[in-house]
Amino acid sequence: MRKRLIIFSLVIWIFYIGHALAFEFVTSVSPLKKLVKELFPEYSVKVILPPGRDFHTYEPTLYQWQEIKKADVVVIVGTEPWAERVFNIREHKSVFSLLGSNEVVKDPHLWFDLDRIKKLAISLVNFMTNRFKDKKREFAQRLKTFLKEINEIKKEYQDLGKCKVKKFFLLGHPVFDYLLRGTGVKEVTLVKGYHREETPGMRSFYHMLEEIKKLRINLVFISDPEFLRYKDFFENKGIKVETLWSGAGFPEKGGFVKLLKENLEKIKKALNCK
Repeated sequence: MRKRLIIFSLVIWIFYIGHALAFEFVTSVSPLKKLVKELFPEYSVKVILPPGRDFHTYEPTLYQWQEIKKADVVVIVGTEPWAERVFNIREHKSVFSLLGSNEVVKDPHLWFDLDRIKKLAISLVNFMTNRFKDKKREFAQRLKTFLKEINEIKKEYQDLGKCKVKKFFLLGHPVFDYLLRGTGVKEVTLVKGYHREETPGMRSFYHMLEEIKKLRINLVFISDPEFLRYKDFFENKGIKVETLWSGAGFPEKGGFVKLLKENLEKIKKALNCK
């Protein structure tokens, strides 16, 4: 009898694993993969943008286009230079996007817009519940937990407005504007535009250095690998340089919420928060 139960359990386990592996997500960037994995850890998730590559200019390979075409679900930011083509090649297959239809935004880093993230999570869970009705309760519980965590972390970011310092300095381009909205806190960057390809001049370095010294700040951040070459310039001035998770820069271990919290703690330290 025990042997039969073991065999039956093994068959169920194999069926479950096969069922999960047969369904596949493709996401455009790592933050969306992390989001999907928090909600549906049992399913396969592939990401298009390789670590360290520029979100603003990267184009998928022919093989990646095939993956996009055949995936069960594709999740994109919507601000990728190739986003429209995804909808065209997917025909009647599911595509989820953080950017709304016919919507135009100035800042393309929508994975840090937590209201959009919540809406996307709800849409994905609704879709998956209709597809896998037997997992409705499980999906609902994960969604509830995720939304609670996002609401809590959003409040914590809003509390940055209570910090003594109202600026932190980033060796790179603006990435965190969505998280800082309404806080009165500003990210001061070497590159002023939202795209990484601009090269800052020495004047930008010395202007930032003067402002850092004036505010008596001893910590600045770097979010993209190509700006590592400027690290020594600041550390030779006695200013510590730490990394922040930008979502499309340095590869980071951990889930979506965990990395948001890690960024928050580092920013609080730079802002001299109590």
